Amino acid sequence: MDSRLQFLTMMFAGSAIALAQSEDALALARLLASDATRSSAVAKVAASKDSTLPLLLKWARNPPKEVDKCQLFIGLADTFARLKTTSALPFLIKNLSLRRTSPADLAPWLKTADVIEDRFPTAAALIAMGPEACVH
Repeated sequence: MDSRLQFLTMMFAGSAIALAQSEDALALARLLASDATRSSAVAKVAASKDSTLPLLLKWARNPPKEVDKCQLFIGLADTFARLKTTSALPFLIKNLSLRRTSPADLAPWLKTADVIEDRFPTAAALIAMGPEACVH
């Protein structure tokens, strides 16, 4: 086979793999951003944390435009809580006021711990990390 043809074949195969990976990644982002599929997506990520974590940390800085940012951030917070991802601390602190639901809440920080954890996913993630969140 001609070396140019081999090169083109390799480039096409690499592009096809990259496209499939980006489509899989976007599908995962959509699952994390959906209330209906979030818990199963978090479980899926927890099962493959080593391979998926860099992508999630990237989304924490630069979320895909095709997905609702707020909903994705809730999914990321839930995932980081489950994995106890201390490298996500800057994201969690920056988004501490992120709410799981949008209705106004009078004096949310005066609620019980359970209510705060339920309504504020990034606070719940920090609580789930426990002392590890303080070490970094």
